[in-house]
Amino acid sequence: MKAQFSLRQLYPQDSQAFAKLMDDSPDTGRISTASHFETNAFEALRAMQGDFVGVVAESPDYDGLIGACLARFRQCQFEGRFRPYALLNSLVVHPGFRQQGVGSALTGWLVNSSRNRLGDEGVIWALIQQGNVGSAQTVGKYLKQFISDRIIIVPMETRTNLPTSIPGFMVNPIEPSEFGQVADRLNSFYRDFNFYEPETTESLASWCASTPFDTPYRHYLVVTDSKGAIRAGVGVSELYRFRTLHIHHMPWVLNVLNSFLRIVPSDGITKELLLSKIWHAPGGMQAAKYLFETIRWRWREKASLLIVWADKGNPVLEALNLRPWTPVTKSAVVIDSPEAMSTSRLVYYD
Repeated sequence: MKAQFSLRQLYPQDSQAFAKLMDDSPDTGRISTASHFETNAFEALRAMQGDFVGVVAESPDYDGLIGACLARFRQCQFEGRFRPYALLNSLVVHPGFRQQGVGSALTGWLVNSSRNRLGDEGVIWALIQQGNVGSAQTVGKYLKQFISDRIIIVPMETRTNLPTSIPGFMVNPIEPSEFGQVADRLNSFYRDFNFYEPETTESLASWCASTPFDTPYRHYLVVTDSKGAIRAGVGVSELYRFRTLHIHHMPWVLNVLNSFLRIVPSDGITKELLLSKIWHAPGGMQAAKYLFETIRWRWREKASLLIVWADKGNPVLEALNLRPWTPVTKSAVVIDSPEAMSTSRLVYYD
């Protein structure tokens, strides 16, 4: 018998119930994970998502939330035009209520709400982890264009030894006087990417300064050469301050690899740094590699994993020194838009 349930918007007072739902509901992707919030869940969502709305499902047969889904709203360049978008994310259904129409109802609620807000010119999209058949079927009812294995999620462990210094290269936090230059470099690097939102001096400075804590949780680091020229830059978000990721299941081959690579801690709990807003100057690959390695070293006592989400065609992936045995995860891009997305255009995910 299908469960009876109702839908409503997510509110700040749902923080504890939302956190419990996420704890109790690991996903069904190739790598099964559950998020555990380390602070007020709604405040964490507001900080990480920005402008967002959430929908939750409740049942008279259960004391708590049985499902939820979020959409964050931004502006982006898409197929050569500037459009508003909604990114659906964090679709979760309690294991006791799966395959009963809850996920479809949540997704439909958010798609309709997002379309009403964005209008006909807006783009609604989502990422579906490889192997998550349920989410692919659910979201596919509403977002019709499906581009498989487009986004690669790369985990990198922190390092215990200081990276070899490179003469002339210096890694430092961005200076206020450098925001404009870095914004211009980012815009040039990603000018042909779909879903990229062009940066300004003000937007980049605001991104770094915004924090619900007493100290910043976002940082922007740059590497300069012997002449003082900025050669590469990376944004660092300390996600572990909001939530940790608990890994419930990995394919056996990844378990074997992990026994050697030690990417996932023995307790299965990861403390993540999210790297974003990544760019490098022409000929700056060595600088980008040095910047990544320096970040891995500097956060070694606070985080266990650095995470990069990137289109499989993004040149920044070369700086990560991926190996055939690197345990990457792939995600499909699903879209509802006024015009189909060209598969030749790369996708930006932040």
